[in-house]
Amino acid sequence: MSQSFSGQRGRSSILRTFSLSCALALASAAVPASAQEVSTSDFTRTKYPIVLVHGLFGSANTWPKIPQALKDGGATVYTVTVSAANSTEVRGEQLRKQVEVIRALTGKDKVNLIGHSHGGPTVRYVAGVAPEWVASVITIAGPHKGAPGADERLKQFDASSWIQQQWELGVNNALGKTISDSAGGDIPLRPFNLFGLFGLPQDAQAAVQSLSTAGAVEFTKKFPQGMALDAQGKATGCTDGPALVNGVRYYSWSGTKTINESAKGNPLLQFLLGVSGTSRDLFGDAPNDGLVGVCSSKFGESLGNQPLNHLQEVNSDLGLRDPSAPDVPSLYRMHVNKLRQAGL
Repeated sequence: MSQSFSGQRGRSSILRTFSLSCALALASAAVPASAQEVSTSDFTRTKYPIVLVHGLFGSANTWPKIPQALKDGGATVYTVTVSAANSTEVRGEQLRKQVEVIRALTGKDKVNLIGHSHGGPTVRYVAGVAPEWVASVITIAGPHKGAPGADERLKQFDASSWIQQQWELGVNNALGKTISDSAGGDIPLRPFNLFGLFGLPQDAQAAVQSLSTAGAVEFTKKFPQGMALDAQGKATGCTDGPALVNGVRYYSWSGTKTINESAKGNPLLQFLLGVSGTSRDLFGDAPNDGLVGVCSSKFGESLGNQPLNHLQEVNSDLGLRDPSAPDVPSLYRMHVNKLRQAGL
């Protein structure tokens, strides 16, 4: 590889990562509602509180209109912020501490966890280390078998020069810190961190490694609950996993519409995706939401798939409204009502 080509590839790698990070950050710009607002019905009044857990470069602000839609039906809802970019284990331990606080505040011994994207493995961590605290887990487009985009990012990162690598990490960690530090959440978590002062620690490289195929394999070895496994204990096929493990109910759903397909008519999103290289090319003909394949998201009992892209799954679309897409807050209400009917 020539030096000029390597440098061009490194610069392109930085642009791809930063532009997609910006897209994810812009998608989490809604203002969260208080967990104490009054309900008007019992449709989503679950026995245990609902905890919404965001994905990569997200925050407690990731869920526009969804928390209120659930509260209007009687649910007690908490939106939390964990590190915008870090390993599944680091994010999971932060979530575990917040769940402990929620249990104390509500007097309930369990919670219902809902995690989007990297929030999926994050909630799996808590269900794995503290199943007695968890009534149910719903993962939305969780990359349980890894994401091809993360695999590609690791290859591009390894091919970059040291200077390019440090610049890329610095930019993404700074972006993650800005997102995490500016976000509220119903259970603020600001642990001391030598390099981030009192902010949540950020490690974009650890995040990508967790989201890669290899990272997903290693995580499932430690936390296999809810995954369909072969005789060797490896995640296999494109089938649902066990729906009940250690007293925890496991569910999942995902989108089947790529972000690129939804970008028509949105110049900003088209530009960001054009630079980031996010496309169906990573998946071939396999169904996906633009970032996570449907087969990778299979986990526990399937709640079905929806014609939504990765951002629309949390009711975010960077200003693009797709009239053919289902109403996302209503989807969440239906899923939470299922938990209510199950006595959760």
